[in-house]
Formats: sequence, structure tokens, C-alpha cells
Amino acid sequence: MTRVLLSLGLILGCSVIWTERFAYAFDVHIPYVGDVGFDVTESFITRYLDTNFDFNEEDDGVLTLLNKLNVTVSRNPISAGVRVDTAVFLFDADCKSTAEQPCFFEDYVNIEKFFLRWNFDFGVVVGGDFYTSFGRGLVLSVRKVDELGLDTTVRGGRAQFRFGAFRTEIIGGITNIQNVEQISSRVLDDPHDALLGMENIIELGDGVEVGVRGVHMWFDAASLLGHDEMTTVAGGSISIPNLGGSTALYFESALLRHTDLDTLTNKRSTDNGAAIYGSLSGFFGALTTLVEAKHYRRFRFVTADARLAAAGIFYNNAPTLERFDQTVPNNFDASGGRIRAEYFISDTHTRFYGNLMTYYFSKNETDPYGDDGAMAIHAYAGLRQDFDGGYSAEISGGWRQERFTTDSRLLRKLWHLEGEFNIPLHGPHSLNIKAEHRSEVKQGVPDNISFVKGLVTTTYAFQPHLRVSTLYGYTTEFEFKNPIHHVAGQFDWDFYRGSTLRMFGGRVPGGIVCAGGTCVNVPPSSSYRAEVALRF
Repeated sequence: MTRVLLSLGLILGCSVIWTERFAYAFDVHIPYVGDVGFDVTESFITRYLDTNFDFNEEDDGVLTLLNKLNVTVSRNPISAGVRVDTAVFLFDADCKSTAEQPCFFEDYVNIEKFFLRWNFDFGVVVGGDFYTSFGRGLVLSVRKVDELGLDTTVRGGRAQFRFGAFRTEIIGGITNIQNVEQISSRVLDDPHDALLGMENIIELGDGVEVGVRGVHMWFDAASLLGHDEMTTVAGGSISIPNLGGSTALYFESALLRHTDLDTLTNKRSTDNGAAIYGSLSGFFGALTTLVEAKHYRRFRFVTADARLAAAGIFYNNAPTLERFDQTVPNNFDASGGRIRAEYFISDTHTRFYGNLMTYYFSKNETDPYGDDGAMAIHAYAGLRQDFDGGYSAEISGGWRQERFTTDSRLLRKLWHLEGEFNIPLHGPHSLNIKAEHRSEVKQGVPDNISFVKGLVTTTYAFQPHLRVSTLYGYTTEFEFKNPIHHVAGQFDWDFYRGSTLRMFGGRVPGGIVCAGGTCVNVPPSSSYRAEVALRF
């Protein structure tokens, strides 16, 4: 009965969307209060997963109906908002929950996010859900990563104050994830990890800032196994944006202490970690440079719930030195640096860039310079050329290798090429073409595994309203069980007041997808998806 009601509610909601799509943001006059502004965003998503080419057929042939309703109400200096998520799964009769194998496709309705914010002259106070980050993310970073479908907030309270050159932020609450996981459509429980934190920053003049910060977290999932686990992270930083007139310096360090108490045996174990990060930026006319270095030891700050850890529920975001899209072998135990240079020729609108990165790492919380240590090196370069009339072209390529330091055994090596071309056609019409290719060898048993992987996308745009894209991907990494060639298409239409309609269908190759050091293993899949987001 519940499923029927939820299904009817979603269908009715979709009908209302289309009948009310010409609504707009509006104000309501409330006696003794004044004019109150309302902002509404309604998103309805349908996704049919035909197959993800694994050996589990219970998650194949599932139709997901997902609705997200955002409502924000504001009357200066107070604003409030709420997001209600509803999910219904159809054609999933094969998915049965058992003690050994739970079914994650369960119909779901919940107040996913909410907040109440009060702005005043010297600060802001928030109750409910909020994102936050301390410094460059070494101590704390609770955030949203759109590229991976991750959305983690703190549900509790935050107070930010500013008194002249002094700023402070105090937070407390429990962690709250987006429960409908965007890649697999599974419904996951919230980690309910509790935390308290504070950050203090003082400005010393000329933009120089000194900060100190700390967080203490209690892990809820560990208590279910008879353990009391907690982590404390504390650190400081200094930022000098104008050092000698042509350089900028940033330095941050932190210490971590993780304690695990077995309540049955009363045995306590403690792990200590440390992190140091620094960057030096240079601005020398047409030449800009960046030097970064990191030194991390046992610096792991992640939920104790292993099921959620696989989805990337990390509570900090230590800089990786890696390119945004790279697979990071390990950022908890790693030491090294990188240098990047970029040169711009203004007369010809040509930009050259190059990057060299190398660091030592280990994957099992051991010394990166010890017997289990390995070294990663990645070098790449490219150029971007802008032409008159809006034409542009960018080409880049590079080489990467990861090997054990003791015996030079291969972990992974590859070379890669990328290209992007923007072609204006006529008036508002344009064409964008992106292509990437990778040839890789990675460690395997008994023999190393060699494969190629690539992706080509072509997008026609009728600005500012319409985009039509085609996707062709190929990979031989799992050719023994998965198709090699993958074709898909996507249609995007931006209409009234920023509202969008998106339709996708086809097959994607999958693989490890990374964004800013956070990586998720996306299985290959054949699926169809439609999404409408209306902003009133």
C-alpha cells in the first residue's frame, strides 16, 4: 500500500510540474512580518538500469523514480529551507533482504536536508544541514561532489563570528549523507557520526592570515560492534598572498589521533597520524608557476561504517597534488611534490603548460619508504590555442608510472592523450568535441593486465537553451565479461528561469571515477535516465 501511495504521489507530482511550469518565484505579505520570499526547485528523475554486467542479477531491470523538492523561504535577516527526497523502486521483485545479503532497493521518503539561517552584522548562525571546510581541508571537509553524486552535510549547528581582524567558526552535529546513492540508486543509512569543531583565523595585515582549527568525532557504526571509536584532528596554517610582490605562500599542518576501545575486553588501541602541506605560487608576467608538497602519515579520517566508506564518506580532503581526474593510489600515507608551469603568449592567445609530480606512498598504513613502499611519477604537458571568432583547441598528453621501490615491481603504468575543440557554427549554434585515450598496464595475477580505454563526446549546442550529445566509449579492461564498445546519447534543454530537462540513454564503460582525490568505482551499465528540474 505504501508503494502504491508513493508511486501515485510521484506521478501526481510530475503532473503538477508540467501544469505549473510557468510559475515563478514570489513574495507573500504576512501581517506583522512583511514580505516573505519563496523559492521552489522541483526535480523528478527516472532511471531504468537494464544491466551493469556483474554476476548479481538482483539489481538489473530496476526502475527508479526519484523526486527532490527544495523549498526556501527568506525574510531578511532570516532564511529557512527544506529538501524532501522520495524514491520508489519498481520491477525489483528479485531483490530480497536477508541477514546475509540486505536489499538496498527499498522505497524511501525523508526530509533529506533542512536549515534555518540568521544573518546579523558580525556573523551568521545556522541550524540544520550545512557544508563546511576548515583551511585547505586537512582537518575537516564535509562537502558535495557533484561529479560523483556525493552529498554529505553536518546536521546540527554552526555559528560564524567576525570581530575586526578575528574570525571564528564553531560547529557541532551528526553527519548526514544523501541516502539515495546516485550511481547505483541504492538506499544507504546515514552514518550518524557525531562531531564538534572550531576554527579561528586572525588577519595580520597585507592579507596575511594565521589559523588554528580542530575537530573531534565519535563514530556511531563502531558502537554496534562493541567498540568506542573516536578521532581528533587539530592543526594550524599561515597564508601569505603577497610574498615579495610576485609569490604567494600557504602552509598547513595537522595531527590526528584515532582511539578504538573494545568495550568487551576493555582493550584500547591508538593510532597517530600527521599531515603537512605547502604551496608556493609565482606570478612573473606571462609565466605562472606552482610548487606543492605533501607529507602524510596514517592520516585517514573516514567513517567507520565500511559500507559507507566504499561510497567515499571522507571527512577531510587533504590536497593530493594530482590532476583532478586522476586515480589516487593512496593519500593517507604519501610524501612528495609537484611543479607546474604555465606560459601565456598574449599576441597569439596561446597557452603552454607542463606538470611534473612524484611522491612515495604505501597502501597498508606502513612507511612509504619501507619494504611496502611505492613511487608514483606523472608528467604531462599541453597547449591551448584560442582563435578569432570563438574557435579554440586544446591538446595534452602525459605518462604515468607506479612501482614498488624495493624491487621495481610494476603497480601501474600508462600514457594518455586528450583533446578538446570548440567550433562556433552560425549565430547561437556551436559544436564541442572531446576525446581521450589511455593505454595502461596494471599489476595482475599471474600476469600483468594490459588494456586500452577511451572516450569521445560530441556536443551540439543551440545557446542558451539546447544541447545534444553523443558518447562513444571503449575499454578492453574487462573484455572477458563486459562489452568493449559503448554508445550513448544525451539531450539537455534549459527552459523557463533556469529549469532543465535532461534525457540519457545507452551504455557507458564505467571504471574508477575520481574528482579531487575522492574516487568511486562506477560499474559499466546499460541504462536510461530522464530528469526534469524546475526552478520557480
